[in-house]
Amino acid sequence: MKASSFAGIRKHCINLCGMLLLCIPLLAACGRRIVFTDTIGEDVAFRLGGRDVYLYELEFYEETLRETYVGAYGAELLTADPALAESIRNDALLRLSKTKALCLLAERDGVVLTQEEKAAVREEASALYEKYGADDEALTLSRITQIRSDDALAEKMYRQATRQVGIEISDEEARVAECESIFVPTVHEPDNAAQGEALPYSEEEKTAARLLIGRIFGDLSNGASFSSMASAYSGGRETHVFIRRSGIGSAEGMITDAQLAEAAFGLQTGQVSDIIETGEGYRILKCITNFNREQTDRNKEILLEERRAAAFASAFDAFADSLDIFIGPALSDE
Repeated sequence: MKASSFAGIRKHCINLCGMLLLCIPLLAACGRRIVFTDTIGEDVAFRLGGRDVYLYELEFYEETLRETYVGAYGAELLTADPALAESIRNDALLRLSKTKALCLLAERDGVVLTQEEKAAVREEASALYEKYGADDEALTLSRITQIRSDDALAEKMYRQATRQVGIEISDEEARVAECESIFVPTVHEPDNAAQGEALPYSEEEKTAARLLIGRIFGDLSNGASFSSMASAYSGGRETHVFIRRSGIGSAEGMITDAQLAEAAFGLQTGQVSDIIETGEGYRILKCITNFNREQTDRNKEILLEERRAAAFASAFDAFADSLDIFIGPALSDE
Protein backbone atom coordinates (compact mmCIF):
# COMPACT_ATOMS: atom_id res chain seq x y z
CA MET A 1 0.00 0.00 0.00
CA LYS A 2 1.15 3.54 -0.63
CA ALA A 3 1.77 5.81 2.34
CA SER A 4 -1.02 8.26 3.17
CA SER A 5 -3.44 6.91 0.59
CA PHE A 6 -6.52 8.25 2.40
CA ALA A 7 -7.02 10.94 -0.23
CA GLY A 8 -7.70 8.29 -2.83
CA ILE A 9 -10.25 6.64 -0.59
CA ARG A 10 -11.99 9.97 0.02
CA LYS A 11 -12.17 10.55 -3.71
CA HIS A 12 -13.77 7.21 -4.50
CA CYS A 13 -16.00 6.59 -1.50
CA ILE A 14 -18.33 9.58 -1.67
CA ASN A 15 -20.67 7.66 -3.96
CA LEU A 16 -20.63 4.65 -1.66
CA CYS A 17 -22.15 6.19 1.45
CA GLY A 18 -25.66 4.99 0.64
CA MET A 19 -24.28 1.51 0.03
CA LEU A 20 -23.64 1.15 3.74
CA LEU A 21 -27.27 0.09 4.11
CA LEU A 22 -28.22 -1.40 0.81
CA CYS A 23 -26.09 -4.48 0.22
CA ILE A 24 -25.55 -6.07 3.62
CA PRO A 25 -28.38 -8.35 4.71
CA LEU A 26 -27.58 -7.60 8.35
CA LEU A 27 -28.03 -3.87 7.75
CA ALA A 28 -30.98 -3.98 5.39
CA ALA A 29 -33.74 -3.17 7.86
CA CYS A 30 -35.78 -0.01 7.41
CA GLY A 31 -36.06 2.90 9.80
CA ARG A 32 -32.37 3.60 10.28
CA ARG A 33 -31.13 7.18 10.48
CA ILE A 34 -28.26 8.33 8.24
CA VAL A 35 -26.67 11.61 9.29
CA PHE A 36 -24.01 13.60 7.46
CA THR A 37 -21.96 15.42 10.06
CA ASP A 38 -18.73 17.34 10.57
CA THR A 39 -18.62 16.61 14.30
CA ILE A 40 -16.48 13.47 13.94
CA GLY A 41 -12.80 13.46 13.06
CA GLU A 42 -11.41 13.72 9.56
CA ASP A 43 -9.76 10.31 9.97
CA VAL A 44 -13.15 8.69 10.67
CA ALA A 45 -14.98 7.21 7.69
CA PHE A 46 -18.29 6.75 9.47
CA ARG A 47 -19.78 6.00 12.88
CA LEU A 48 -22.08 3.00 13.25
CA GLY A 49 -24.08 2.57 16.43
CA GLY A 50 -21.66 4.77 18.37
CA ARG A 51 -18.52 3.03 17.08
CA ASP A 52 -16.07 5.03 14.98
CA VAL A 53 -14.83 3.31 11.83
CA TYR A 54 -11.55 4.75 10.61
CA LEU A 55 -10.18 5.37 7.15
CA TYR A 56 -7.18 3.14 7.79
CA GLU A 57 -9.57 0.24 8.36
CA LEU A 58 -11.30 0.91 5.07
CA GLU A 59 -7.92 1.21 3.36
CA PHE A 60 -6.81 -2.14 4.76
CA TYR A 61 -10.01 -3.90 3.67
CA GLU A 62 -9.74 -2.41 0.19
CA GLU A 63 -6.12 -3.46 -0.25
CA THR A 64 -6.64 -7.05 0.89
CA LEU A 65 -9.69 -7.36 -1.35
CA ARG A 66 -7.71 -5.92 -4.25
CA GLU A 67 -5.18 -8.71 -3.84
CA THR A 68 -7.99 -11.27 -4.02
CA TYR A 69 -9.37 -9.72 -7.21
CA VAL A 70 -5.91 -9.55 -8.77
CA GLY A 71 -5.47 -13.24 -8.04
CA ALA A 72 -8.80 -14.03 -9.68
CA TYR A 73 -8.75 -11.65 -12.66
CA GLY A 74 -5.18 -10.41 -13.05
CA ALA A 75 -3.61 -7.01 -12.44
CA GLU A 76 -4.09 -5.85 -16.02
CA LEU A 77 -7.86 -6.31 -15.92
CA LEU A 78 -8.05 -4.52 -12.58
CA THR A 79 -6.25 -1.52 -14.06
CA ALA A 80 -8.25 -1.51 -17.29
CA ASP A 81 -11.74 -2.11 -15.86
CA PRO A 82 -13.15 0.76 -13.76
CA ALA A 83 -16.21 -1.33 -12.89
CA LEU A 84 -14.04 -3.96 -11.25
CA ALA A 85 -12.16 -1.33 -9.23
CA GLU A 86 -15.49 0.15 -8.12
CA SER A 87 -16.69 -3.31 -7.12
CA ILE A 88 -13.66 -3.68 -4.84
CA ARG A 89 -14.39 -0.34 -3.16
CA ASN A 90 -18.05 -1.24 -2.65
CA ASP A 91 -17.14 -4.65 -1.26
CA ALA A 92 -14.60 -3.23 1.17
CA LEU A 93 -17.05 -0.69 2.57
CA LEU A 94 -19.82 -3.23 2.90
CA ARG A 95 -17.71 -5.92 4.54
CA LEU A 96 -16.31 -3.45 7.02
CA SER A 97 -19.83 -2.29 7.91
CA LYS A 98 -20.95 -5.86 8.45
CA THR A 99 -17.98 -6.59 10.70
CA LYS A 100 -18.65 -3.54 12.87
CA ALA A 101 -22.34 -4.40 13.20
CA LEU A 102 -21.51 -7.92 14.33
CA CYS A 103 -19.01 -6.54 16.85
CA LEU A 104 -21.74 -4.35 18.29
CA LEU A 105 -24.01 -7.38 18.56
CA ALA A 106 -21.22 -9.32 20.29
CA GLU A 107 -20.80 -6.47 22.76
CA ARG A 108 -24.51 -6.50 23.49
CA ASP A 109 -24.58 -10.26 24.01
CA GLY A 110 -21.36 -10.47 25.98
CA VAL A 111 -19.43 -12.47 23.39
CA VAL A 112 -15.66 -11.99 23.70
CA LEU A 113 -12.49 -13.59 22.37
CA THR A 114 -10.73 -16.13 24.56
CA GLN A 115 -7.07 -15.70 25.48
CA GLU A 116 -6.20 -18.40 22.94
CA GLU A 117 -8.14 -16.57 20.24
CA LYS A 118 -6.47 -13.28 21.14
CA ALA A 119 -3.05 -14.93 20.88
CA ALA A 120 -3.92 -16.24 17.41
CA VAL A 121 -5.01 -12.74 16.38
CA ARG A 122 -1.72 -11.23 17.59
CA GLU A 123 0.27 -13.82 15.66
CA GLU A 124 -1.68 -13.17 12.47
CA ALA A 125 -1.45 -9.41 12.94
CA SER A 126 2.33 -9.61 13.24
CA ALA A 127 2.53 -11.43 9.91
CA LEU A 128 0.21 -8.89 8.29
CA TYR A 129 2.24 -5.99 9.68
CA GLU A 130 5.39 -7.38 8.06
CA LYS A 131 3.49 -7.55 4.77
CA TYR A 132 1.73 -4.17 4.85
CA GLY A 133 3.04 -1.99 7.66
CA ALA A 134 6.38 -1.06 6.14
CA ASP A 135 4.66 0.50 3.13
CA ASP A 136 1.92 2.40 4.96
CA GLU A 137 2.61 4.69 7.87
CA ALA A 138 -1.06 4.55 8.92
CA LEU A 139 -1.02 0.79 9.51
CA THR A 140 0.76 0.29 12.80
CA LEU A 141 0.94 -3.12 14.46
CA SER A 142 -1.64 -2.08 17.04
CA ARG A 143 -4.05 -0.95 14.33
CA ILE A 144 -3.71 -4.16 12.34
CA THR A 145 -4.22 -6.12 15.57
CA GLN A 146 -7.39 -4.13 16.25
CA ILE A 147 -8.69 -4.79 12.71
CA ARG A 148 -8.07 -8.51 12.98
CA SER A 149 -9.53 -8.63 16.50
CA ASP A 150 -12.74 -7.12 15.17
CA ASP A 151 -12.77 -9.60 12.28
CA ALA A 152 -12.28 -12.54 14.66
CA LEU A 153 -14.97 -11.32 17.05
CA ALA A 154 -17.44 -10.80 14.19
CA GLU A 155 -16.76 -14.30 12.89
CA LYS A 156 -17.22 -15.76 16.37
CA MET A 157 -20.47 -13.86 16.92
CA TYR A 158 -21.84 -15.05 13.60
CA ARG A 159 -20.87 -18.70 14.23
CA GLN A 160 -22.32 -18.66 17.71
CA ALA A 161 -25.59 -17.08 16.61
CA THR A 162 -26.11 -19.32 13.58
CA ARG A 163 -25.38 -22.51 15.53
CA GLN A 164 -28.36 -21.70 17.72
CA VAL A 165 -30.73 -21.92 14.75
CA GLY A 166 -32.23 -25.40 14.69
CA ILE A 167 -32.81 -26.55 11.10
CA GLU A 168 -33.00 -30.07 9.69
CA ILE A 169 -32.49 -30.88 6.01
CA SER A 170 -33.41 -34.24 4.53
CA ASP A 171 -31.40 -36.27 2.04
CA GLU A 172 -34.05 -35.71 -0.60
CA GLU A 173 -34.03 -31.97 -0.15
CA ALA A 174 -30.23 -31.85 -0.40
CA ARG A 175 -30.02 -34.47 -3.13
CA VAL A 176 -27.30 -34.03 -5.74
CA ALA A 177 -27.11 -35.89 -9.06
CA GLU A 178 -23.88 -36.53 -10.96
CA CYS A 179 -24.00 -36.39 -14.75
CA GLU A 180 -22.08 -35.94 -17.94
CA SER A 181 -23.33 -32.84 -19.72
CA ILE A 182 -23.50 -31.32 -23.17
CA PHE A 183 -24.27 -27.62 -23.05
CA VAL A 184 -25.08 -25.21 -25.89
CA PRO A 185 -25.53 -21.66 -24.57
CA THR A 186 -28.17 -19.11 -25.56
CA VAL A 187 -26.57 -16.20 -23.68
CA HIS A 188 -23.29 -14.32 -23.96
CA GLU A 189 -21.40 -14.66 -20.68
CA PRO A 190 -19.75 -11.47 -19.30
CA ASP A 191 -15.96 -11.35 -19.49
CA ASN A 192 -15.69 -11.03 -15.71
CA ALA A 193 -17.85 -10.90 -12.61
CA ALA A 194 -17.87 -7.10 -12.49
CA GLN A 195 -19.54 -6.73 -15.89
CA GLY A 196 -22.98 -7.78 -14.76
CA GLU A 197 -25.46 -10.25 -16.17
CA ALA A 198 -25.15 -12.35 -19.29
CA LEU A 199 -26.71 -10.96 -22.47
CA PRO A 200 -29.31 -13.04 -24.34
CA TYR A 201 -28.53 -14.32 -27.82
CA SER A 202 -30.25 -12.69 -30.77
CA GLU A 203 -33.11 -14.63 -32.36
CA GLU A 204 -30.76 -15.72 -35.14
CA GLU A 205 -28.19 -16.97 -32.62
CA LYS A 206 -30.88 -18.81 -30.66
CA THR A 207 -32.09 -20.53 -33.80
CA ALA A 208 -28.54 -21.67 -34.58
CA ALA A 209 -28.15 -22.99 -31.01
CA ARG A 210 -31.46 -24.85 -31.22
CA LEU A 211 -30.47 -26.47 -34.52
CA LEU A 212 -27.07 -27.44 -33.10
CA ILE A 213 -28.45 -29.13 -30.01
CA GLY A 214 -30.96 -30.93 -32.22
CA ARG A 215 -28.16 -32.32 -34.42
CA ILE A 216 -26.21 -33.38 -31.34
CA PHE A 217 -29.23 -35.20 -29.92
CA GLY A 218 -29.77 -36.91 -33.26
CA ASP A 219 -26.16 -38.11 -33.35
CA LEU A 220 -26.49 -39.45 -29.80
CA SER A 221 -29.66 -41.29 -30.78
CA ASN A 222 -27.71 -42.89 -33.63
CA GLY A 223 -25.03 -44.23 -31.27
CA ALA A 224 -22.45 -41.42 -31.04
CA SER A 225 -20.29 -41.38 -27.91
CA PHE A 226 -21.68 -39.00 -25.31
CA SER A 227 -18.22 -38.16 -23.94
CA SER A 228 -16.88 -37.40 -27.40
CA MET A 229 -19.85 -35.22 -28.25
CA ALA A 230 -19.55 -33.40 -24.92
CA SER A 231 -15.88 -32.67 -25.52
CA ALA A 232 -16.53 -31.51 -29.06
CA TYR A 233 -19.48 -29.20 -28.43
CA SER A 234 -19.34 -27.87 -24.88
CA GLY A 235 -16.85 -25.13 -25.74
CA GLY A 236 -14.51 -25.72 -22.83
CA ARG A 237 -17.33 -25.73 -20.28
CA GLU A 238 -17.53 -28.38 -17.60
CA THR A 239 -18.80 -31.67 -19.00
CA HIS A 240 -18.89 -33.50 -15.65
CA VAL A 241 -21.45 -31.78 -13.44
CA PHE A 242 -23.15 -32.06 -10.08
CA ILE A 243 -26.72 -30.77 -10.00
CA ARG A 244 -28.80 -29.72 -7.00
CA ARG A 245 -32.41 -28.64 -6.84
CA SER A 246 -32.24 -25.35 -4.96
CA GLY A 247 -30.21 -23.02 -2.81
CA ILE A 248 -30.01 -19.36 -1.81
CA GLY A 249 -26.72 -18.77 -3.58
CA SER A 250 -24.31 -20.61 -5.80
CA ALA A 251 -22.44 -23.65 -4.48
CA GLU A 252 -18.93 -24.15 -5.79
CA GLY A 253 -18.79 -27.09 -8.18
CA MET A 254 -22.57 -27.48 -8.34
CA ILE A 255 -25.26 -26.31 -10.74
CA THR A 256 -28.34 -25.00 -8.93
CA ASP A 257 -31.34 -25.47 -11.20
CA ALA A 258 -34.67 -27.06 -10.29
CA GLN A 259 -35.50 -28.01 -13.89
CA LEU A 260 -32.16 -29.71 -14.50
CA ALA A 261 -32.33 -31.41 -11.12
CA GLU A 262 -35.74 -32.91 -11.76
CA ALA A 263 -34.54 -34.24 -15.11
CA ALA A 264 -31.36 -35.66 -13.59
CA PHE A 265 -33.15 -37.24 -10.63
CA GLY A 266 -35.47 -39.04 -13.03
CA LEU A 267 -32.65 -40.72 -14.95
CA GLN A 268 -31.13 -44.11 -14.25
CA THR A 269 -27.39 -44.72 -14.46
CA GLY A 270 -26.29 -44.57 -18.09
CA GLN A 271 -29.57 -43.09 -19.30
CA VAL A 272 -29.55 -39.98 -21.52
CA SER A 273 -32.07 -37.18 -21.06
CA ASP A 274 -34.10 -35.35 -23.65
CA ILE A 275 -33.02 -31.83 -24.62
CA ILE A 276 -33.53 -29.55 -21.61
CA GLU A 277 -33.99 -25.82 -22.19
CA THR A 278 -32.97 -23.47 -19.37
CA GLY A 279 -32.52 -19.75 -19.10
CA GLU A 280 -28.84 -20.11 -20.03
CA GLY A 281 -29.07 -22.58 -22.89
CA TYR A 282 -29.75 -26.18 -23.91
CA ARG A 283 -28.44 -29.23 -22.06
CA ILE A 284 -28.40 -32.94 -22.58
CA LEU A 285 -27.50 -35.05 -19.54
CA LYS A 286 -26.17 -38.58 -19.17
CA CYS A 287 -26.68 -39.95 -15.67
CA ILE A 288 -23.71 -41.23 -13.69
CA THR A 289 -25.81 -41.45 -10.53
CA ASN A 290 -29.03 -39.73 -9.58
CA PHE A 291 -27.92 -39.64 -5.92
CA ASN A 292 -24.30 -38.84 -5.09
CA ARG A 293 -23.92 -39.42 -1.37
CA GLU A 294 -20.73 -37.40 -0.86
CA GLN A 295 -22.05 -34.36 -2.72
CA THR A 296 -25.47 -34.67 -1.08
CA ASP A 297 -23.86 -34.55 2.37
CA ARG A 298 -21.79 -31.55 1.27
CA ASN A 299 -24.90 -29.81 -0.09
CA LYS A 300 -26.72 -30.49 3.15
CA GLU A 301 -24.07 -28.49 4.98
CA ILE A 302 -24.26 -25.71 2.39
CA LEU A 303 -28.05 -25.50 2.67
CA LEU A 304 -27.85 -25.58 6.44
CA GLU A 305 -25.44 -22.65 6.47
CA GLU A 306 -27.58 -20.73 3.96
CA ARG A 307 -30.70 -21.15 6.07
CA ARG A 308 -28.94 -20.38 9.32
CA ALA A 309 -27.60 -17.19 7.75
CA ALA A 310 -31.07 -16.22 6.52
CA ALA A 311 -32.64 -16.92 9.91
CA PHE A 312 -29.92 -14.94 11.67
CA ALA A 313 -30.35 -11.97 9.33
CA SER A 314 -34.08 -11.94 10.01
CA ALA A 315 -33.55 -12.08 13.78
CA PHE A 316 -30.96 -9.30 13.53
CA ASP A 317 -33.39 -6.76 12.06
CA ALA A 318 -34.65 -5.51 15.41
CA PHE A 319 -31.09 -4.85 16.57
CA ALA A 320 -30.13 -3.23 13.27
CA ASP A 321 -33.08 -0.85 13.53
CA SER A 322 -31.44 0.75 16.55
CA LEU A 323 -28.21 1.63 14.72
CA ASP A 324 -27.70 5.13 13.38
CA ILE A 325 -25.00 5.86 10.82
CA PHE A 326 -23.07 9.11 10.90
CA ILE A 327 -21.09 9.89 7.75
CA GLY A 328 -17.99 11.95 8.50
CA PRO A 329 -16.35 14.68 6.41
CA ALA A 330 -13.78 12.22 5.04
CA LEU A 331 -16.52 10.62 2.94
CA SER A 332 -19.01 13.45 2.60
CA ASP A 333 -16.79 16.43 1.73
CA GLU A 334 -16.15 16.69 -1.99
